[in-house]
Amino acid sequence: MDMKKNKILIFSNDQEVLSLLKKTYEVETASSRSGVLKSIEEDPGILAVIDCDMKDAGGLSLYKEIKKHSPDTPVLMLSSAVTIPEAVEASKIGVADFIRKPASSERLLGSVSRNLSRGEGARLMPASRLGEWLQGSGNKIRTLLKNLEFAVKERKNILFISEPGTDILSLVKIICDYSGRGKKTTSIDMLTYKKESIENIFWMVLQEALASSDIIYFERFSAADEKHQASILDYIKNKALGRQVKLIAGAKKIEAGEIFNDWEKITVPSLRERKEDLPDILGAYIDSYSAKYGKRIDGIGFDALKAIGSYSWPGNYRELECVMENAVLTCGGSTITLKDVQLGSKMVFESLQSSQTESLLDFKNDIEKNLVNIFYKKTGSEDMTANLLDIPKSRVSESVKK
Repeated sequence: MDMKKNKILIFSNDQEVLSLLKKTYEVETASSRSGVLKSIEEDPGILAVIDCDMKDAGGLSLYKEIKKHSPDTPVLMLSSAVTIPEAVEASKIGVADFIRKPASSERLLGSVSRNLSRGEGARLMPASRLGEWLQGSGNKIRTLLKNLEFAVKERKNILFISEPGTDILSLVKIICDYSGRGKKTTSIDMLTYKKESIENIFWMVLQEALASSDIIYFERFSAADEKHQASILDYIKNKALGRQVKLIAGAKKIEAGEIFNDWEKITVPSLRERKEDLPDILGAYIDSYSAKYGKRIDGIGFDALKAIGSYSWPGNYRELECVMENAVLTCGGSTITLKDVQLGSKMVFESLQSSQTESLLDFKNDIEKNLVNIFYKKTGSEDMTANLLDIPKSRVSESVKK
């Protein structure tokens, strides 16, 4: 075992934590805030485990000080009193993990192991340059980025397998950025050329793409039948002799047949498979839309987070993006609450089943207010809104945000 790679710095007097980690890792302990900073200055690559219950820790202020002196040091934080908003805030500013004590041995050791391995290979790009839906450090997203990096380095053609509502084009842009300067990408939506009457136009577009592009992305490639797919790839192979043209395609499932045998097949996890990354993803969307609309929103409340976490997200990442943009727009305070999260009937049902903190009547009233404001914004009339929702005008007047 490479002990240097498995060395961690611990700022804690919790004997259970110390005993557990010392069994598996080489441990360096710090007894003060200044001791933490000194150890990190001497070894910037060390994983730091900070216990916020320590008198000298100062919560997230110590983390911010660490990052000021050593931006690449991964930091894992522990606390016996961590709240959901605090955990979201910690994720937003870059804390590797925020664990509530007492933590199970599996939870703590799993987090330490995962965050030690983060330094073993650099991502294709820093997290700050990845799209909002790609934020997080869970196993699913790490595997996706690792596979993507391998495909780029090996100059492989790539077949992305994903559910609808996934922004594959953002992955294509990453590939283009890291394939080298001046690389040009052409995107061809196969659904546009599905009609036989415009097939000739498709071949003209493809010929132009081959002449001018280094990467060709076939969006919804499975919209073409297998015979057409094969003829497209054969055409490219014959026309691109002597040139390295990278091909990227998207499909809902792993395609059968031999035409993709030499391609790198990368499965993109759906949102419902990445619930552990939700705080990171939500924080990224909140920051992005807060900046876009000139608002200052610091986080998301527990009830809203619980409802979002309980939902199955049939519309995948695009559905979440729409929900979060609307939540930022409707939020009247510094924290997004459940009433700001306007969702479909399925979401309302699942939220009612999982919510233990709000009465049915209060929840019904919040939903009604949200609907009133949606219809009022569209119609501009209280009378018309009352008629459409079949409720008294007085209730409309009470609910409208003027």
